[in-house]
Amino acid sequence: MKRRIARKNIKVISAKIISPFVVKIGFNDRTKQIIDFGKWIKENPHEAHDYLLDESVFQKEMIIDHGDLYWGDNMNLGFPTLNYYHSDLDGNYD
Repeated sequence: MKRRIARKNIKVISAKIISPFVVKIGFNDRTKQIIDFGKWIKENPHEAHDYLLDESVFQKEMIIDHGDLYWGDNMNLGFPTLNYYHSDLDGNYD
Protein backbone atom coordinates (compact mmCIF):
# COMPACT_ATOMS: atom_id res chain seq x y z
CA MET A 1 0.00 0.00 0.00
CA LYS A 2 1.46 3.32 -1.06
CA ARG A 3 1.12 5.95 1.62
CA ARG A 4 0.00 9.41 0.63
CA ILE A 5 1.73 12.54 1.80
CA ALA A 6 0.10 15.95 1.62
CA ARG A 7 1.54 18.03 -1.22
CA LYS A 8 2.86 20.63 1.19
CA ASN A 9 4.94 17.92 2.88
CA ILE A 10 6.65 16.66 -0.28
CA LYS A 11 10.42 16.59 0.14
CA VAL A 12 13.31 15.66 -2.11
CA ILE A 13 15.17 12.71 -0.62
CA SER A 14 17.46 11.77 -3.53
CA ALA A 15 18.88 13.24 -6.72
CA LYS A 16 21.10 11.46 -9.20
CA ILE A 17 22.50 12.80 -12.45
CA ILE A 18 21.69 10.21 -15.10
CA SER A 19 22.99 12.11 -18.16
CA PRO A 20 24.31 15.63 -18.75
CA PHE A 21 22.02 18.02 -16.84
CA VAL A 22 19.33 15.36 -16.45
CA VAL A 23 18.49 14.49 -12.84
CA LYS A 24 16.40 11.66 -11.44
CA ILE A 25 14.73 13.03 -8.31
CA GLY A 26 13.20 10.88 -5.56
CA PHE A 27 10.57 12.16 -3.14
CA ASN A 28 9.46 11.10 0.32
CA ASP A 29 6.25 9.56 -1.09
CA ARG A 30 8.38 7.22 -3.26
CA THR A 31 7.55 9.16 -6.44
CA LYS A 32 10.39 9.79 -8.89
CA GLN A 33 10.74 12.35 -11.68
CA ILE A 34 13.36 12.85 -14.37
CA ILE A 35 14.06 16.48 -15.24
CA ASP A 36 16.32 18.06 -17.86
CA PHE A 37 17.75 21.17 -16.22
CA GLY A 38 20.11 21.97 -19.10
CA LYS A 39 17.28 22.99 -21.40
CA TRP A 40 15.84 25.34 -18.76
CA ILE A 41 19.23 26.91 -17.96
CA LYS A 42 19.95 27.51 -21.65
CA GLU A 43 16.50 29.01 -22.27
CA ASN A 44 16.69 31.25 -19.17
CA PRO A 45 20.18 32.76 -19.14
CA HIS A 46 21.16 34.58 -15.95
CA GLU A 47 24.52 35.48 -14.48
CA ALA A 48 23.61 33.74 -11.21
CA HIS A 49 23.37 30.30 -12.79
CA ASP A 50 24.97 30.36 -16.26
CA TYR A 51 28.16 28.87 -14.77
CA LEU A 52 26.19 25.66 -14.20
CA LEU A 53 26.31 24.92 -17.94
CA ASP A 54 29.67 23.32 -17.19
CA GLU A 55 28.66 19.68 -16.57
CA SER A 56 31.24 19.05 -13.86
CA VAL A 57 30.21 22.20 -11.98
CA PHE A 58 26.52 21.28 -12.30
CA GLN A 59 27.22 17.94 -10.67
CA LYS A 60 29.49 19.30 -7.91
CA GLU A 61 27.12 22.15 -6.99
CA MET A 62 23.97 19.99 -6.57
CA ILE A 63 22.74 20.02 -2.96
CA ILE A 64 19.83 18.40 -1.13
CA ASP A 65 19.14 20.15 2.16
CA HIS A 66 16.04 19.85 4.35
CA GLY A 67 14.02 18.35 1.51
CA ASP A 68 15.00 20.99 -1.03
CA LEU A 69 17.18 20.58 -4.14
CA TYR A 70 19.31 23.44 -5.35
CA TRP A 71 22.69 24.35 -6.82
CA GLY A 72 25.38 26.51 -5.25
CA ASP A 73 26.06 27.61 -1.69
CA ASN A 74 23.93 30.70 -2.27
CA MET A 75 21.09 28.71 -3.87
CA ASN A 76 22.11 30.09 -7.27
CA LEU A 77 19.56 27.81 -8.92
CA GLY A 78 16.59 26.14 -7.29
CA PHE A 79 12.88 25.69 -7.73
CA PRO A 80 9.94 25.00 -5.43
CA THR A 81 9.86 21.30 -4.60
CA LEU A 82 6.39 20.93 -6.14
CA ASN A 83 7.81 22.08 -9.47
CA TYR A 84 10.19 19.11 -9.35
CA TYR A 85 7.37 16.85 -8.21
CA HIS A 86 5.24 17.81 -11.21
CA SER A 87 8.25 17.78 -13.55
CA ASP A 88 7.55 21.39 -14.51
CA LEU A 89 10.32 23.83 -13.62
CA ASP A 90 8.16 26.82 -14.56
CA GLY A 91 5.38 25.80 -12.16
CA ASN A 92 2.62 25.48 -14.78
CA TYR A 93 0.53 22.86 -13.01
CA ASP A 94 -2.73 22.77 -11.05
